[in-house]
Amino acid sequence: KVTLIDLGCGFGRDTKHFVDLGHYVLGIDYSYEMLNHAKSIAPKAHYLNMDIRQLKNVLVDQSLDGVWANASLLHLPKCDVLDVLKGMFIALKVGGVLFVSFKVRNGDDDQDGGEVFEADERYTKSEIASPASEKGEEEDAEAEDDTRRKLYSYYTEVEVRELLENAGAQAKTPFQ
Repeated sequence: KVTLIDLGCGFGRDTKHFVDLGHYVLGIDYSYEMLNHAKSIAPKAHYLNMDIRQLKNVLVDQSLDGVWANASLLHLPKCDVLDVLKGMFIALKVGGVLFVSFKVRNGDDDQDGGEVFEADERYTKSEIASPASEKGEEEDAEAEDDTRRKLYSYYTEVEVRELLENAGAQAKTPFQ
C-alpha cells in the first residue's frame, strides 16, 4: 500500500481507482459538491476541502509516496504553481512519484501569457436556442460575466521544465 494525494480530485474517479487498488488516498478539492460525489463513490478515502494553493501548510515533509495532480494545476494562475509544486516535492518521500499534467501551448502564441478564461460546457446550464442575431447586449454581457468560466493556464515544454526544476525535481527526472 502507498499513501498518496489526489490533488484536485473532482468527482472522485481517480480517487476510487487508487482506493480500489488498496492505497491510502487523500482527495483534495475546492468544490464541496465534487467532494460529496467523490465520497459517495470512494468512501474509504479521506477528503479535504481546500484551495490547493494552501497545500504546503497541511503537508508533512517526506510523508507521501505519491501525488496525482491530473488536470488540477492548469486551473491555477501561473504565478501560484511554483509554490504548490515546491510543497509537493517537500512532502514526497525519497523515491516518491509526482504526476502532473499541463495544457500545452505553442511558444509563439504569447499574447495572453498562456492564461485564458474558457467556459466549461460540462457545468453550464442548458439554454433555449435562439439565433445569435436575436440576442441582446444584456445577454452578451451576461455571458461575459458567466461564473462557470474557468481559468486555464497553458504552458510550453520549456516552462514546464523550468517549473519542475525550480520546484526541486532532480535533474534526472524523466519528462514526458
